[in-house]
Formats: sequence, structure tokens, C-alpha cells
Amino acid sequence: MPKLLRSPGLGLILWLLSGWLWAAPAPQTIQWTSPAEGTLLRLGQSYPLAATASSGLPVTFRVAAGPASITDGQVTVTNSGRVTLVAEQAGAAHVAPATAFTTFNRGKLLFETVGGLSLGADWTSDSFSLVVSNGVAYAGSFSGLRTVDVRDPANPKLLDFIATSGTVFDLQTLGAYAFLATSAGLEVIDISNPAELSNTAQLPIGGSPYSLRLAGNRAYVAAGTVWIVDISQPNQPRKVGEIAEPFPSARDVAVVGDVLFVGGDGGVRSYDVSQPTSPVLLAAFGNPASAEIELVDGNLWVAARWGPFQVWDVGNPRAPSLIGSSQFPFGTIPIGFGMRLFAFDGTAFITQQQSGLLLMDAANPAKPINLGWFTAPYPNAMQVADGLHFEGGYGGSFRVFRRRETLDQDLQFPLPLIANLGSPIRLTAAAVKSVRTATAGREDSWTEAELLKVE
Repeated sequence: MPKLLRSPGLGLILWLLSGWLWAAPAPQTIQWTSPAEGTLLRLGQSYPLAATASSGLPVTFRVAAGPASITDGQVTVTNSGRVTLVAEQAGAAHVAPATAFTTFNRGKLLFETVGGLSLGADWTSDSFSLVVSNGVAYAGSFSGLRTVDVRDPANPKLLDFIATSGTVFDLQTLGAYAFLATSAGLEVIDISNPAELSNTAQLPIGGSPYSLRLAGNRAYVAAGTVWIVDISQPNQPRKVGEIAEPFPSARDVAVVGDVLFVGGDGGVRSYDVSQPTSPVLLAAFGNPASAEIELVDGNLWVAARWGPFQVWDVGNPRAPSLIGSSQFPFGTIPIGFGMRLFAFDGTAFITQQQSGLLLMDAANPAKPINLGWFTAPYPNAMQVADGLHFEGGYGGSFRVFRRRETLDQDLQFPLPLIANLGSPIRLTAAAVKSVRTATAGREDSWTEAELLKVE
């Protein structure tokens, strides 16, 4: 070895240098400059984009969602609807990547009824879970599982009903089978013919099974503890693992790959379940009583029984980081039995059988916004499919809605400075052709009585 490397001073320098080389990347933040959040981006008009990173490194932009395009550092809205933009900094050798979301043209949500039917005349037909797949809705209730033909959403038709051993709190479909988390355990139903359902298997589970997620050949069932079940043979489901501590009241689960997230009275915990017989705790985070969780675009949405709605970055399940949060209306809402969280198109729908429906706009995960608390009607289960909202609720109700978003607008057009008395004023199409409503992107029609005449 060369004598130079035997120098204690140089060795110390090399040791310090190696520590610097392997140091964790420093975090950075991004600050939006233009357009300011909340700006109304008008159709066809270009707006320069500007944002700065605390690291001083350059920032790039892209459209995350909505009708818009970015060209030469400017964003242009191409149609009506909400637009979400992302400012990104890719990071460097010792600087971690960063992103910042900003949402524009956020309107008011409207839901118009498309169709519906009654699934029963009493409380036993109240739906607690709902899945829509291939033109069929599967609704789990107190008494069993119902299938509904929704190929014509304006005229849904009941196909079949099969009784279950317990109340169906959650369900998932996989191929020719429906897997149900019921008060009696895990029940498997053959749905190869939705008009002729048949029982396939049942696995008793202690506690109170309330939530179910499927991943590969496994089912994860939250029932106070979390059961890990091998479903490679649907007619013979078998328990292969269990997470018994520290969740005496695990309520909800979400899974991606070999990482399982569990929500319960102790908050949220992430587990490595690559070895299902011996799950490994990775991290604990979130508010106590984090009852409901949902994975959305790599983030975890969390609705607590008491406390704020939160969005967590779980890209690193060993060290989740809080992105944003928003307090529920009226401070906190004591949400208990019947609470469900559904995530669709950047909106969180939080149902609660005793209070109604809470909507949270989380299109910008750093700044979730309360959209409102609705006291009636009381939905229990929701699903979005084929651009429609399907809902199951109390009194055996089953309804189909179309979602619209309205945006306040104004109309400006030049009038002639001088007009001959008694002569009609003719308006050119150029004056109004760019005016669109924010509902479905359609152009409004104008009558001669309203505008005299549009050419």
C-alpha cells in the first residue's frame, strides 16, 4: 500500500469525505409564482408558468390532469373542467426531488340522476359495499349479495340475490369470484354467471371483518387484527399469516405490491408482507383513530374518526411524509360505525351513516379543500365506472349519477359604439364562439331574443 494512504490526516479526510458522499439527500421545496392558485384560466388564453425551487435548481412543469397543454413554458386551457398542474425538480446528487401541485378552474360539483331502483323494501337490503365491473354492479348488504345489470344505466335491473352468513361490509371481485368480508368471516361467491350466483367457500374469521383488499393470490382482511389469506384456490381459502399487534381494532387496509397499510385506532402502520407468515412493521404514522385509508397515485389518503383529513406520501413506506391536511367542517366530526372513504378523480367521498356525506377536494394533495357536508341522502357505498357514479344506501336504494362541475363565468363582447335608432344590432359569432359552459364542455345556445342575432 502506498505510504500516502497510511497518513492519519488523509485517512480522516477520506473518512469524512465518504460520510459526505453517502449522506441522505437534502430536502427541497417548490414555491409557485405564476399563475397564482385560484386564478381562472380562460379558454384558449396562454399563461406563463413560473415556480422556484429552494435549491435554486431549474423547475419543469407538466399537466397532471385536466384539459390543458403546456408549450414553451406557458399553459393553455383547451376545454372546460378542472386543471391540475405539477411543478417538478428532479433533484441532484445531494438534493432530493420535489413536486408541487396546483389546481385551477375548480368548480362546483353537481350530480344529476341517471337512473336507479330499489333493491328491497326493508333495512336488510341496505348496501354497505359496492363494486361495478363489466356492466354489472355487485351490492353487499345486511342479508347478502345482489347483482344489478347496469349496461343501461338509466334502467338498471336486478339480476340475482344470494344470502350470506353475515352482513357484507366489504367486497372485491377477481375473475369469476367475489370475495366478501362479512360478519361471519371471508365468504367466496361464484359470479361467473351474475344471474345465477352460488356459494363457493367460507373461512370463519374472529373479530368483526370490516375491510378487504386483494393483491395477487392473497386477501387481506381487517377484523380487529389483519388476516392474510391465500386465495390461489378460491374454493379453499386458507389463512397464512396474521398481524395481531399493535392493532386490536384494525379497521381498514390498503396494499401495493408487498407493502400493506393498516388503519385503526392507533393510527396508520405500514408492513412488509413479502413473507406473509411473518410481516415486518416498517413505520407508524397518521392520527389516532385513522379509520379509513385509500391509496391514490402513490399517496395515502387518511380519514380519521376524529381529526383532519390527511394526504401522505408513502413512496418510501419506511418513512412516510405528510403532504397536506384539512380539518373537517365544524372542527371534528365524531364518525363511527358506517364510515367509508372513497376516492374518485381527485375527490374524497367520506360517507357516514349517521351524518351524511363529506366531500374533500384533494386534487392538490398539499392543500385539500372542504367541498361541503351533505346531510341527505345517506349513501353507504360508492363506485365510479364508465364515467358514472354508482351509489348504494339506506332503504335498499341503488342510484346512478352523472357528475358535472360548474364554473362561474362572465361574458364580454364589444358592442358598436354607434347604432342607428330602431335598427337591430347584429353580433358576430366571434363575439361569443369561445364562450363555453363548464358542464360537459358544451357550447351554450343563444336565442335571438337574448342576443338579437348571432351570425
